[in-house]
Amino acid sequence: MGLSGWLYTDLMLGLVVVFLGAVVITVPTFAQDEDGDTVIVTTTTTTTIPVDLCTSLFEPSKERDPSLLLRLRIDLSDEELVSEFKFQLANLYEVLNSRPEVAEGQFNVATTKIGFVLFQQGKRSDGDNSVDKAQDMRFRLSALLPEILGESGARYGNTASEDYGVVVMDLFPLLEIPCDSR
Repeated sequence: MGLSGWLYTDLMLGLVVVFLGAVVITVPTFAQDEDGDTVIVTTTTTTTIPVDLCTSLFEPSKERDPSLLLRLRIDLSDEELVSEFKFQLANLYEVLNSRPEVAEGQFNVATTKIGFVLFQQGKRSDGDNSVDKAQDMRFRLSALLPEILGESGARYGNTASEDYGVVVMDLFPLLEIPCDSR
C-alpha cells in the first residue's frame, strides 16, 4: 500500500474516533409504575468534550482612563467601604460589559475575581511619598472581600491628582476563556 493509502486509513480512523466520541447510548431499564405494571424506562447518556478554561487578566484601558478608576476615601467604616467598593465596581463592570469585545454580562460583581490592582494614594502636602494608606486599603479590602480580591496582586504608588485621604484603584479583572482562543 502506498503513502496515499496510509493517509486515507489515518483519515478514516480519525473520523471513527470522532464519531464514536459523539455517540449517544440509550440504556433501557425496567421499573414498575404505581399500578404494578412493568414499564421500560430509558436513560440517555451522551459524551461531551470538556472545554479547558484558562484565566487571563482583562485590561480595561490601554491608556489610563480616569473614568474607569475606583476612588475610595480612607476614613470609611468597613461597612461603608464594602458598599462603596461594590457600587463603584458595579459601575465599572457596566461600562466594561457594554464594550463590543466583551461578552454580554461577562463581568459581574458576585462572580468576577480581581487579578491585579494598582493602588495609588493621594500625595500629602508635606511631600511625604509613603504608600501606607494604599497598602492599608488593599489589606482592608482583601480581608472584607476575599471572594472578590482574594489573592490578587498589587502595586502601590502616589498620585498628585487626588487628596491624601483618597486611594485610587485601577482594577484588572480575571476572565475565564477557552485555552485555544488566546
